[in-house]
Amino acid sequence: MAELAASEGVTFSPSLIAEGVSSYPLQYRSTNPSNSLPLHIRSGSGSSQQEHHHHQQQQQQQQQQQQHQHQHQQQHHLKDLHVLLFFILHHHQQQQQQQQQQQEEEKVKLQQEAVEVG
Repeated sequence: MAELAASEGVTFSPSLIAEGVSSYPLQYRSTNPSNSLPLHIRSGSGSSQQEHHHHQQQQQQQQQQQQHQHQHQQQHHLKDLHVLLFFILHHHQQQQQQQQQQQEEEKVKLQQEAVEVG
């Protein structure tokens, strides 16, 4: 597939893919906002046991959000690749059709010339 793309003059290099990934909006990238706990948890109100339990729950929620964001990013990326592949295939088919037309036209010209000469 990559060879076909290269022969069509479409570069399909890893750097192109990396560029696509780095251009995603920041909100899709996994961040770890461990510092963004609500103030009432960080200040020592209530017993330390409750505080600890609450903190664990929050971390679990954050991990789930990150996993979801990662899946979302992969879906985006797959969609981009599908579009690119479709474009390459479509472009390739168009070029083949044009070549066939040109060949047929040349054959007709040759036949006409042959008739004129004969």
